[in-house]
Amino acid sequence: MRLSNKRIEVNLGRTVNLGNYESLRIDVSLGGDIPDGEGVSDNVDDIYSLLTNIINEKIMESKNK
Repeated sequence: MRLSNKRIEVNLGRTVNLGNYESLRIDVSLGGDIPDGEGVSDNVDDIYSLLTNIINEKIMESKNK
């Protein structure tokens, strides 16, 4: 299937139990246009990896406070 003007958005969230009946919820989202000739799956995988790294960094920052 060939699409023109392809645009994707990836949303990712995670809830972490902090103990003492407290939890932390982090949601991030990133979207963009896909250049002609590039596959959607590869771009989704790249964005997913980036968002996963951002969430993990924010969780570590919150736990170190």
